[in-house]
Amino acid sequence: MEIFQLLKQDHKKVSTLLKHLADTSEDAKVTRKKNLQALENELEVHAQVEERLLYPKLREYDETKDEAEHGIEEHGEMRQALHELIELEVDDPDWMDQLMELKDTIEHHVEEEEEELFPKARKLLGGERAEEMADRAEEEKASIQRSMQ
Repeated sequence: MEIFQLLKQDHKKVSTLLKHLADTSEDAKVTRKKNLQALENELEVHAQVEERLLYPKLREYDETKDEAEHGIEEHGEMRQALHELIELEVDDPDWMDQLMELKDTIEHHVEEEEEELFPKARKLLGGERAEEMADRAEEEKASIQRSMQ
C-alpha cells in the first residue's frame, strides 16, 4: 500500500464521521459527543502524519512546495473550525451550522489533495518510496494515537 491510499482511507473515515454527525439531531447529545471525539482524534492523527511525513518531503520539490504549504495552512483552518465546534454545546442551535462549516473546510482540503496533490506527489516520489512512506505513516499513526490516550 502507498501512503496516498492510506491517506485516502483516512479521508473516507472522516467523511463517514461527518455524515454520522450531520445525521444527528439536537437530542442526540451522547452520539454527537462520541462521534465528535472520534472525528477530532481521526483528524489530528491524519494531519500530524501529513505534516510529519508527506508535506516535508513534498516541500523539497518545486512542483509541490506551494501545495504542501497550502495543505498545512488548511490544516490550521480545519483545526480552528473543529475547535469552534467543540466549544459549542452539542445541542446549541448553531452547532449544525458550525459542523457544516467544518465539513466544507475538510471537503475542500480532501478534494485538493486527492485530485491535485496526490497525483503529482505520486509521480515525484515513485511507488517504492510511497510504499515506504505508508509503512512509516502506520508507525507514526500508532505512536500519535498512543500519545493521545
